Amino acid sequence: MSDTLKNFYESHYKKDSENNELPIVTYTKTPTNRTQACIKYLVDNNISGDFLEFGAGDGTLTNSLLNANLNINRYLATDLSRPRLESIKNNVISNKLEIQELDAENFDSQKYGKFDVIIMLALIEHLLDPITAMKNIKKLLKPNGFVFIETPNVAELGYRFKLLRGKFPSTASKNEGLTSYGGKPVSFIDNGHIHYFTYRSLTLMLKNFCGYNDVIKYNAPVGKLHLGKKIHTFLSNIKPEMFSSVFVVAKI
Repeated sequence: MSDTLKNFYESHYKKDSENNELPIVTYTKTPTNRTQACIKYLVDNNISGDFLEFGAGDGTLTNSLLNANLNINRYLATDLSRPRLESIKNNVISNKLEIQELDAENFDSQKYGKFDVIIMLALIEHLLDPITAMKNIKKLLKPNGFVFIETPNVAELGYRFKLLRGKFPSTASKNEGLTSYGGKPVSFIDNGHIHYFTYRSLTLMLKNFCGYNDVIKYNAPVGKLHLGKKIHTFLSNIKPEMFSSVFVVAKI
């Protein structure tokens, strides 16, 4: 990743090191955010072994999984932002946890060992070259290992309406990528989202260009649930291409 992007994330998340406490997100049968969806998939499938999380953020998922009913041998939490890694170091206590500053686009695949599970929530859209990155990440997987990926779905119904109105469907900011949700001008267009995916495009990329043997579709409604949790969950289950964030499990 370029120095420009790295500096942007360092500045953007500089206050995360001041976090005093991280929440523990618990299992739910009807997830309505990416963290809940990841926890549900891993618990429902009784996943165990060695875990690697790229882009661990403030550590909420790390903290939650290490406190979930999972048989985790080793958990490597990584991020580019040093303030965010500091937050994890200060708030997550586990003898299974390792913390590393690591760029998902530039790493030595022989240095960190092999993993049963690699988690990438809200990350792949930030990568400069996701095809090369996902090829290299595949080298970190053990036989039968998989990558759990979540990214905004640019074909979700709300984004389709934006396009119909002639507006760019920005996925991390307002005003066509130029205004933050807090109302201030962004310092990086769409807060660093560089690529935009649908279920079909991400699946084709992973299978045809990155060498993954199988890509399994998963789903959960993410964002504002204007029609209520039950209705959005129902719609997400019957038509994830229009009502879910993009969730896939990529297997080698």
